[in-house]
Amino acid sequence: MTKRKILITGDIVHDIGYRLFLFSEADDLNLKGFDTKNIDKNKVEVKIEGDEDKILKFIEFVKKEYPPKAKISKIEISEYEGRVRDINSFYRYFQLEQMVKFVSIGNDVKGIQEKMLDNQGVMIGNQEKMLDNQGVM
Repeated sequence: MTKRKILITGDIVHDIGYRLFLFSEADDLNLKGFDTKNIDKNKVEVKIEGDEDKILKFIEFVKKEYPPKAKISKIEISEYEGRVRDINSFYRYFQLEQMVKFVSIGNDVKGIQEKMLDNQGVMIGNQEKMLDNQGVM
């Protein structure tokens, strides 16, 4: 089994689905191991494990294909000797990570919605006062 570490650097590599984009290709190639994480504000680290021919195909994909909004400045590829997460284990981890993000976003939306409803209540109260004042006039 061959292992590689890929470091993708660019102005836009986070919050555009890059890791899911890479996972999809790794899954299509049936790689044994795949792990990726966002590093800093402009880097994505990818670790892969599999047959040499599949690793080479994945590397070619990484060099040529990007998510639509990605802005890449550098791709570094190196040998890797450490642990690479089993691709199915990564899938479960990634799903959980995304659900945590959705819960956080959902809580933010709920807070915004509550503020909007409060503001709407104030506006309706003010409108009722205006209508009462208009009736007095």
